[in-house]
Amino acid sequence: MIRNGTLRKACVLCRLCMFSCLVLVSHIGGGCKTNRPKETSPPISRICPQMTEKEVIGVAGVPDEVRRSADPDLPYAFAYGLMAGEGSFARYGLVHFDGNGKTVRTTLPLLAEAVDHAATVVPLGRRGQRTRQGVYCRIHSIGRDSTGGTRAVLDVVNEGKGTFEFRHDYTGFARTAIYEVYDSKKRLLLRTKPAHSPRVPPGAWPVIRIATGETYSERIGITSNTRLGEIPDGSYYLRLLLPLETNRLFASNLVKYRVYSPAVPHRPSAPSQR
Repeated sequence: MIRNGTLRKACVLCRLCMFSCLVLVSHIGGGCKTNRPKETSPPISRICPQMTEKEVIGVAGVPDEVRRSADPDLPYAFAYGLMAGEGSFARYGLVHFDGNGKTVRTTLPLLAEAVDHAATVVPLGRRGQRTRQGVYCRIHSIGRDSTGGTRAVLDVVNEGKGTFEFRHDYTGFARTAIYEVYDSKKRLLLRTKPAHSPRVPPGAWPVIRIATGETYSERIGITSNTRLGEIPDGSYYLRLLLPLETNRLFASNLVKYRVYSPAVPHRPSAPSQR
């Protein structure tokens, strides 16, 4: 027979053991949580490497689409937050798996490089953020060109007292810009930048010089086909971030533009078989 005092001690020990187990479980996996995240928190950011499909679903839920890839190292991915049908922009991101069904990496819509800099606090719709030397960038215009694609005219304006110099291995600003796309309600959808590999050593970089009172203009292409899928038809807003000072990005104005369905390519008929 177990005495009351002994029983109370056993209950206390049992509760302590259960609490220790809960603490241990919460630390397994380097801080990865297995509960479904709140809707206000992007679920993809909680995915860890080498998770199984079941574990990913436990964190982020059932995917909206399973996308196949020709890459043998990343044969498929879970897509979350589709804006339209299959292949459309996944606003929450992608989870990439290897051939063994384990996670390798994720693709998120917001580029981490541009999250914590001063440009993100510039009110939307205002004039471009100005440097200490009086230089700023602006999107002069945006629209469809003769090929059906979307192009914008980017201006870099020097209203300072001295010549502005910009050095980069690419002769222009397009490859250095970070692109921000907002939906029709001005909610940030995408922050990305073009893929770029340095072509020449820094000592041989070309220089763009803009004298006081002058404006440098450049035409840049804006694509709706992103690494997260195709941005569907509709009205959006665009803002560019340029490194007008060393290790600091400056925001342009925010402009509205339209995304149209990509034109269906002409496919010649197959030759007849004789």
